[in-house]
Amino acid sequence: MAAVLGLGRLQDPRGLLALVTIASKPSSEIPDFTLAAALAGCAQKSPGSLANLLRARETRARVIGTWALSEVADRTVLRYLLAAARDPEPEVRAKVARALARIDHPQSIEALHRMAGDPIWFVRVRALDALGKLQARSEEETALASLGDKVREVRYRAATALRQVGGTRGDLVAKALAARSRLSFDSLISEWDREGFLWLLVAGLSTRDFPSFLQSRETLKLLIGAGVVRALTHLILVYPDVKLRLRLLRLFLEVSSPSTQEELIALADGPRCDRRVAAAIKRILTGPDARRSAGVNPSPA
Repeated sequence: MAAVLGLGRLQDPRGLLALVTIASKPSSEIPDFTLAAALAGCAQKSPGSLANLLRARETRARVIGTWALSEVADRTVLRYLLAAARDPEPEVRAKVARALARIDHPQSIEALHRMAGDPIWFVRVRALDALGKLQARSEEETALASLGDKVREVRYRAATALRQVGGTRGDLVAKALAARSRLSFDSLISEWDREGFLWLLVAGLSTRDFPSFLQSRETLKLLIGAGVVRALTHLILVYPDVKLRLRLLRLFLEVSSPSTQEELIALADGPRCDRRVAAAIKRILTGPDARRSAGVNPSPA
């Protein structure tokens, strides 16, 4: 094992023959991960030298070969990966998806599109990851469809891919709401919140970049109207720029429901609410004519 580790660190192509021989055996005392890493190190300048492993009879050899290629693949091995994308072993297919993420080519996208519907959930996960990394705009609908997957991890990866492919556009939110289940929409928003993209949407309310302002405003209004309240009211409390907090509050007042407005009043009475934000909430929402005099005419949710 020390020799394998050493070859991997040296990244010497002359070590490939010995490593491929070890990988081709049905079993070995050397962990598959260690062997794959060593192969990747030695094959950096010649990924094609690993192609024979993808055609090996032994499943272990094919897994190790695709594992190594997932780190070093380029267009010279595309045709071998496309063939391996139909391998009967799910582990091989999953690692092929990772490798295809390194090759921006229409055939890669076509194969990943098919793999996003694979019967094995972790293959679908890897395919969606790859489509996101490639920023394959043609696969927006694939990511949207995968938001409704029965496996939670697939839904989250679909949400990540959708954000990488299409950004945080309001029309994507509208599509997720109109064409998919509430579960799909919740997965999308949960991923955006987890990765901090709701913060970026609020940052877009800065008027320094007017197109970004319009996109953020449209998306946030859709989210508020769809009932995404908890995460966004939290930002009213904690977002560093008070001016942007007030702009977010204004959007709430334009499109939120009466129950949400009651939550805002309770928020204003809480100890964590900035006094300027609290004053704005109470000025607009309390009193019989206060909202009308403020020039706000919220539409029903």
